[in-house]
Amino acid sequence: MQTTFSNYLYSLGKNSYGVKQGLWSLSTFTKWLALENIPLEQVTAREIMGYLHYMQKRELSSSSRNVHLNVLNHYFDWEISIELREVHPSRHIKIKDVRRKQLHQILTLNELEELYHKYGTQQQREKDSNQNWFKTSELGRKRNRAILGLMIYQGLTTAECRDLELENIDLKAGKLKVLATRSSAERTLELKPWQVFELMEYQLQIRVQLLSYYKIPSNAFFLSTPFGGKQTVTASRLGIWGGFKEEIRKQQSKFVNFQQLRTSVIVHWVKHYNLRQVQYMAGHYNIGSTEKYLAYQIEDLQIDIDKFHPLG
Repeated sequence: MQTTFSNYLYSLGKNSYGVKQGLWSLSTFTKWLALENIPLEQVTAREIMGYLHYMQKRELSSSSRNVHLNVLNHYFDWEISIELREVHPSRHIKIKDVRRKQLHQILTLNELEELYHKYGTQQQREKDSNQNWFKTSELGRKRNRAILGLMIYQGLTTAECRDLELENIDLKAGKLKVLATRSSAERTLELKPWQVFELMEYQLQIRVQLLSYYKIPSNAFFLSTPFGGKQTVTASRLGIWGGFKEEIRKQQSKFVNFQQLRTSVIVHWVKHYNLRQVQYMAGHYNIGSTEKYLAYQIEDLQIDIDKFHPLG
């Protein structure tokens, strides 16, 4: 195999020294795989990131790690060219010492849980009551808490929450169906037990009250909060996100936006499930979109964003 790969390296214009270095680098990688009991043909981005992490712990410089990564990129390019592999596991990974757009700050599981359980509590309502520039009704709070649960436990986007309809949620079965869009695939997700009760309260009580303010009936699951009088707008234009975001920011100083919540959720999923499972749960059409979240895992999420960054 290496002889054939050698010819591929020569075809790229490598000299004999470069080919020798490439074969040595590949050998180092395969030895690490053997220690980890990982077959070469089963290597994914997860293993590549683990290998980079291993080299980082051995205090290899960024330039040295970049050399190893380039060799692996060539190797997987070669495998794809001879149809031994369909998906390139390392093409999106970069090691650089230049400043790039920073990754989202990842919220820990405890921070996500705390964010959900504290939102809308009596203590938080009393704190917010002193803020005259923004207030929301108790109906809106309970609706927002249900939405926040879907973001934290099912990783839904604001658009997916907005577009949910009554028939998409099966509370009896404890399941949620997210319909496909141009940017996300259809999927069915399990609801947490406490979410079932919360969503049931919302559907049977809160939503009924909100719906009474509408002249035009709506099949949307989440409805806008009334601002007085009868509303004729439909819930497909749920206009709550600005105020909702400010409420969360007052509660959690690390919170940036709702994309950060989704990113944090998917990063934790990647740590506990295989990539294909996470791809389905996140609604990614391509596995490459899921693999990008592996970049957040180096040193248990305390990653060096200047040295490890996915293309995107």
